[in-house]
Amino acid sequence: MNVMKKYFVLFALCLMMSTSYADQNKMMIAKNICDKSEKLSLIAQEARQDNLLPSEATTKLLNYLNTQKLIEFERDSLTKMVFVIVSDAYQAPVFNDQIKRNNVITGFGQHTYTSCLDALNNELFKKK
Repeated sequence: MNVMKKYFVLFALCLMMSTSYADQNKMMIAKNICDKSEKLSLIAQEARQDNLLPSEATTKLLNYLNTQKLIEFERDSLTKMVFVIVSDAYQAPVFNDQIKRNNVITGFGQHTYTSCLDALNNELFKKK
């Protein structure tokens, strides 16, 4: 299991075990975190494709989070996720071809989102 999936599994466990939020709120928090993780991944992979340094990409992602209205749990989870996302984004090669660039950016965002959903589905629907 890669680091991103491990992180999402941990996030899902923490959210589902939390007694601070009603079940309906947990679903909205989970969706918001998956949505924001996807956006962070798109920003990170675009930075990678633009040949920015990883430190510059990290700053871009943290700046994006600072513009978002988030509850503390979301902000903490997503801030930690920034480092995983940047690290994973910089494993991809840089492409000069615009179609390949767009494909790797979009693919990375989709991978992040589906990893988040998979972790949540596994936690929500596991047998008790």
